[in-house]
Amino acid sequence: MLVMTDDEVKENKKKICNKKVIFCGFFDKGSELKLKFLEKVACKAVKRRWDVVFVDQGVLTKKKFPSFKGSIYLHFYWSEGLLVRRLLNTLWILIKLPRQALEAWRVDFLTNKGKQEYTWLRSILGIGGLVEFFNSHMKLKEGDLLVLWAYYWPFHRLIDPIVKSKKAKVVYLEYASLPGFVIFSDAAGFQGRLTNIDHKLFNILPVRKIDMKKAQAYIQFVIRQKKSMKIYRLKDMPTDIKIDKRKKILVIGSELPATGMIPKWAKSSRMFSPIFVSNEDLLLSIAKKAKKRNWLLIYKKHPQMLHYPSLTVRRVKLDGYPIAFIKNVEIHEVLKQSDVVISLGSSVLQLGLMREKPGVLVGTTGLNRKGCCYEISNRQDLTVAIDKAVKFGLQNTQKQSFIEYVARELKYHCFALTDNYKKYCPRGPESAWQSLEKYHETGRREVFLKRD
Repeated sequence: MLVMTDDEVKENKKKICNKKVIFCGFFDKGSELKLKFLEKVACKAVKRRWDVVFVDQGVLTKKKFPSFKGSIYLHFYWSEGLLVRRLLNTLWILIKLPRQALEAWRVDFLTNKGKQEYTWLRSILGIGGLVEFFNSHMKLKEGDLLVLWAYYWPFHRLIDPIVKSKKAKVVYLEYASLPGFVIFSDAAGFQGRLTNIDHKLFNILPVRKIDMKKAQAYIQFVIRQKKSMKIYRLKDMPTDIKIDKRKKILVIGSELPATGMIPKWAKSSRMFSPIFVSNEDLLLSIAKKAKKRNWLLIYKKHPQMLHYPSLTVRRVKLDGYPIAFIKNVEIHEVLKQSDVVISLGSSVLQLGLMREKPGVLVGTTGLNRKGCCYEISNRQDLTVAIDKAVKFGLQNTQKQSFIEYVARELKYHCFALTDNYKKYCPRGPESAWQSLEKYHETGRREVFLKRD
């Protein structure tokens, strides 16, 4: 833990902090590693004479950050400001950002549909409260830096344009596709995994033998320790699925709000999944072929989708098809029992490849055009891709390409959450703050990539 001495704190207070960094949206209750990582980043920022502020909805406390000497705001952004000011702010947003506002409202409705506490008034006033919070409380100015998590939260989609209207900079932080790491980007959500560097450039980034050995060691570590990004309640698969002799095709559900797939009419909704509009659409496209070929489909719902009942797969639509629905089962046990993994873009696909399970990628992620998976360009290709995966499995060229992909991710893209992972990727919280400072100075996303 990085702890500032009393003298350092006093000296820091004497300095006038003309630069401010705001960490916003880090309220995931199950993310102790993430919070410890952020505390170290924040302490580094304070030592560099930045004014550091954490904004949260009530989960963070000073106990979570024992060495952090900064401000923590604990309340809901949408309740900020007087009613009249919130209404005026909402009107301003509708005039300036009509498309983003309508998208945010629609996502807010779909993710809260059926919940007793949800009202249209709360949603309408929420946008006005968000504007008031950043204008009045945060007093944003040119040169400030906002580090934002949870882009999928509906109103967070508006934070980017609100902050940039003050000529401040926004950086997005999210989990990497490899367990134990995070990535920074100036692009929101899953796009952050795509836009730091072009596919063609990524594929030619040099990797040495030592990088490949680190990647292989990391893969073995993940398998041995059963590492993943989630905590699961059930440790084993249901017996009836385990003893089933059919080929098992694992279909990984995606979190629709997080991927930008809703609302369906939004311009960005097809970026993550150009072919399928939902998890249900993907399952229906496979179900008939599975019945004909005597496959058993195993559908694993994304844990977050449990909170969005109006967006979940309707089982009545899939009656009569060979589909087993599972949830809260330890993912490595699920992968052990699977023959093929199909995903719109879940990081479970990477875990499957680590276990040498062939993957069929049907969406847009950082794995595209890396030579690791069977990929499709239209609905008609799906059955052919699954047939190849069942017949040929994970081919040697795909396995080698995946190890190279992991090596490049670890070497150039990732930041280690803890010291346990720094043996595979040396960049940690200190390097993270250095990159954030460089981005503040230059505005170039390349600063988040390690130079060879």
